[in-house]
Amino acid sequence: MKIEKRYYDIVALQCAEICEELLQEKERLTEEEWEAEAHAIENELEKLKRRCEEKSKTMKKEPDEKKSLVFQELSECAVWMAEYYGGRAG
Repeated sequence: MKIEKRYYDIVALQCAEICEELLQEKERLTEEEWEAEAHAIENELEKLKRRCEEKSKTMKKEPDEKKSLVFQELSECAVWMAEYYGGRAG
């Protein structure tokens, strides 16, 4: 006898329950609370954006010579294969 558990069904049911709870929560919010929450989310996104921009300014990407050589060799092999097998197919 094979016992099979339907994980998708369980997760889908849990997801539906969570979505329903969130909808009920949002419906209870007043207009001021709604705007305050939206403003707070906007502020958090702006902070995150600034932090990402600051981090990207401090990072310096230096090319890896070994990876560049491997990529160049791979590209040359790919071109050769395309020409070799392309000529046979036509």
